[in-house]
Amino acid sequence: MTRIAWERYEGNDIEAVVAMLINREHPNSVRITPSRGDGGVDILDRGAAADGGDVVYQVKRYTKPLSANQQDRVEESWSRLQSDPRWEALNVEEWHLVTPWDPTPEAESWLRGLDDGGSHTVVWHGLTYIDALAAKYPEVIDCYLEGGKSRIEEAYQVVVALLAPYEANEALDVPTVSSRLAKALTVLEGDPHYKYELRMGDGQLPGAVDRPNLMMTWIHSDGPGKSWQAVDVIARCAASATERPIIVSGTVTAERDSDLAAAVQDFVDFGTPFVTPRGAFAGSIDAPGGLGGPLKDAAMQVVSLGDDVGADPDLILESYTPEGEVIASTEVTRIERSEGSKGIRVVLRQRNNVFTVEDRYAPSEGGKRQFRFGDYSNQPALGVRDALAFISSAASPNTVRVRRKGAPVKSLEVV
Repeated sequence: MTRIAWERYEGNDIEAVVAMLINREHPNSVRITPSRGDGGVDILDRGAAADGGDVVYQVKRYTKPLSANQQDRVEESWSRLQSDPRWEALNVEEWHLVTPWDPTPEAESWLRGLDDGGSHTVVWHGLTYIDALAAKYPEVIDCYLEGGKSRIEEAYQVVVALLAPYEANEALDVPTVSSRLAKALTVLEGDPHYKYELRMGDGQLPGAVDRPNLMMTWIHSDGPGKSWQAVDVIARCAASATERPIIVSGTVTAERDSDLAAAVQDFVDFGTPFVTPRGAFAGSIDAPGGLGGPLKDAAMQVVSLGDDVGADPDLILESYTPEGEVIASTEVTRIERSEGSKGIRVVLRQRNNVFTVEDRYAPSEGGKRQFRFGDYSNQPALGVRDALAFISSAASPNTVRVRRKGAPVKSLEVV
């Protein structure tokens, strides 16, 4: 790969490309969007240090020896990281300055001197480091600096044509199909943000796959019971969704006072998941790989994020008499948590699936609790007995309390 003349590019372009290269090298790292300055953090990779600490990258556009003013800016970034209250919870083990210029021994010594106490690992990643990443991820350079973005857009259209319904008189032998799929995969390898995996079959349409970083699945079918093709769109790194987001826009149509209207209102008020029937949603999707377009006669499903359940999801529910004696207890897990314009919603599921309890809290209206029984057949009898005993005792004048699993009883808090 030809060495990149970084000095020819505008500063914002340099920072965008270098940041993407770091994101690709460290897929779990995320960009920090400044609200009032970045606080000395351009890219954050939580838990990536050798002992589990956080790693911070500060990207600068400097392509030549740093001037006194530029050194001041680096020092300001370092100072903001130490003092900005927004980063108090970070456990920063490593701080990396990244610039397309290799430091002199004097410059590197100056940078290391910023950490007087020696409690952080301070590293200067210069031109050699960035060029190595550029050689490793050439698609990033091609897309951001060398006009590759337009070529990728053209390739998207080629892929759509390749996945279009075949002509009736076209020979569909195995070599022909294999050639189509191989070509489709090849033209999409230049996408720096996403990769694409193709599946094919016939009969019943495929369901969602359990795939890390899966952002969407596009499915085309020739009709009920006929052949289908599926394309799984997978983010190459955590920053992909920020750099090239998948955006769905449209309108849900619901009749006044219908169940759907109530479900949509619950979503607005408390973030409650819901599903629309087919035909209730119309709009469009802006997606990579040429897989977007209008959405007609569609259905929509809003789901809860499985990883957004808060800290300490394993809890114990206990019922108490008015005198403070324990009547019954059972183990539960927080499986959903959401928030809307009116308040918050929390869903707990009993360990043996005996029941699910959904709590909603609105400052203006107070709390509301709903129990639903589950299928607890073939579950341990003692666990089921304890859960049923808890439900039967969870009524006035008794009190229901919750505590973290393993926490001492004195930490009880009234729900």
